[in-house]
Parts: sequence; C-alpha cells; structure tokens
Amino acid sequence: RNHLYNIAYPSRLGSVICVGAHDENGRPTGFSRNGREIDCLGPGQEICVSMANNTNMRQFVSGTSFAAPMVAGICALALAYDRAHRKKITSIARMKEVLSVMSASPTSHENHAGHGRLHPMAAFKSEEAFYSGIS
Repeated sequence: RNHLYNIAYPSRLGSVICVGAHDENGRPTGFSRNGREIDCLGPGQEICVSMANNTNMRQFVSGTSFAAPMVAGICALALAYDRAHRKKITSIARMKEVLSVMSASPTSHENHAGHGRLHPMAAFKSEEAFYSGIS
C-alpha cells in the first residue's frame, strides 16, 4: 500500500466501529482507507450480489460498503449471544473488545488493518472464548 488515506467522520469518532475491507486472502484491500481508527476488516472485495433487474444474473462488486454490513451482522450475532448469556456488552467499547477477540490479531493493531480479518467462529466456540477479551 503506497498511499495513506485519512479516516473521515463519522468513522473517526471513538463511538463508531470503523471497518476496513479485506480481499479473499484476508489482506487489506488497496481501496480501503488507512488509519489508527480502523477496528477490524470485513469481506469487501469480489462480493457476489444479485442484479436488481434479473434474479438469474449476478455481479461481483467491491467496497467497504459491503464490508461494514457484514461486520454489523457479526455484531448482531454477538449481541444476541451476549443477551442469552452474561449481558456484558453494554457499550461500543465492549463490542470492540469482542470484535478484537474474533480477529486475526487480537493483541496487535495496525493502521491499515486494525485487528485484522474477523474469525467469529473462534469466539463462538465456547462461552469462555467469547468473553475472554471483555474486561
């Protein structure tokens, strides 16, 4: 990545989960923004979608606008799991801790990738694994 982009608002706010995009190998894409605000990466390159005019047609698209909803879905699953167990996710900061546990690099953070690609099944293996990163 030869260029550096600044993260724009609202993603610069601490109360926002800032999502970058990764390719099929889990590497940050060249179009994904770069900055310390990135929390994690979601799938965002060559995403298969249906064409609006024809259900038999599909198209492959790319963008962080595809990565962010996938991470939002993982957040929704995490909230549902938490509500059924300990009810500890009470803030965005706590959700970021959960996402960190689910990530490829839970103990490190890089400007271009945050904690990296999410691996949600790793956190959902057990209640102990899920809550391991929540203070």
